[in-house]
Amino acid sequence: MQNEDQAQAEDKQASERMTATKVRTHSKYPLPSERHAFDVHFEVLRQFVVRSRNGQEAVGADSVEGGSVPAQAASLNVRFLTTVGLLRFVEKGRYVPTEAAVRFVTARSVSDEKARPILRPLIEPTWFGDLAARVLQTRPSITEDEFVGELALDAQTDKVKKEPALRILVEYLVFSGVLVRDDQRNLSLVRAPDATVRPVAVEPSGLVIPVLTPIDIARGSAQNSVDPVDWQTIQTDDFIVKVRSDLSVLDDLRGYIDLLERKVRRSKSGGAPEGAPR
Repeated sequence: MQNEDQAQAEDKQASERMTATKVRTHSKYPLPSERHAFDVHFEVLRQFVVRSRNGQEAVGADSVEGGSVPAQAASLNVRFLTTVGLLRFVEKGRYVPTEAAVRFVTARSVSDEKARPILRPLIEPTWFGDLAARVLQTRPSITEDEFVGELALDAQTDKVKKEPALRILVEYLVFSGVLVRDDQRNLSLVRAPDATVRPVAVEPSGLVIPVLTPIDIARGSAQNSVDPVDWQTIQTDDFIVKVRSDLSVLDDLRGYIDLLERKVRRSKSGGAPEGAPR
């Protein structure tokens, strides 16, 4: 009888442990997986680009895992990578890298410095990029620990349980050049020079999308060096768009429109962007 009672107690404890492991820590926004380091993200992205033949065909998240990509590193991060505009959800379990992701992976094969300006226009409009701008708008710097706390508050998540994931967001902000980190691990906002950004007004909402991106900076194209005849202008009752006559800039504009749509949908629904896997 005693052995039977002990066995039942052990079964109960095992069941409680299994239940505990299934409890999820919720977040207002999709977060990176806390199981994998920041640099794993770039390898996941590189494998998506390679296996999709530069974005020509959708591939499953599990198909990019193995070898240089740890188990579940892709499947646990695809939702986050989709919301920041690096992957596009096609159908259940299948994704393609965006044009910006393909350019980023290609540039990073040369150097990180070539790749950073491509990532910034994707990271800056995200909820955590917007938070960085708001938090540091009126102060010169903030400690990394304090900013991780701000991220947890904005994401409405548990800071202790999700701290590794929140610190990955910090790494995205630093790598892309939205924030800079000093030797004491204080974070400061890096403001884009006004001369390198030509805004596109979207009215009556008042939202602004930059068209001349850091990619143009890397190519050495300054705002005042562009001939006026090389610009195309579209004007309606609802918006005004002025964009340089360059196919790569048009690709950037499409990316900004996609990001703007996701941001508007998120602000109206208070949840994940439409089309993102759940």
